[in-house]
Amino acid sequence: MARGGSISDEDLMLHLFEGYTSCSDAEFVRYIEENIWQRYLDNDLPDLDSKTFMTRAADKYKQRLEAGVWLQPTPEQKQIVALSAELDKMKKKRNNKQRGIKPKEDESG
Repeated sequence: MARGGSISDEDLMLHLFEGYTSCSDAEFVRYIEENIWQRYLDNDLPDLDSKTFMTRAADKYKQRLEAGVWLQPTPEQKQIVALSAELDKMKKKRNNKQRGIKPKEDESG
């Protein structure tokens, strides 16, 4: 796009989609992909334009923010964190055993 030029609404929609789906909130991204973008591509939202797209995205953001769930990890992400912590604990235990360090009472489990 040339400086001072205009961008088509279709191009703007694509850039908005790319921006919204780069968000760290997985549920927000899922909403954008499934409830807006896919329906737009399937012509289920024939009147969707960039302004409406931005309004719907902003409404979803506000809804998640007010509910206190914005940027909350998904159940899958929580499981990965828990498994990573367990793996780190097992590695530490193995390394201590290899060095001949006895586990503390609360680490023996």
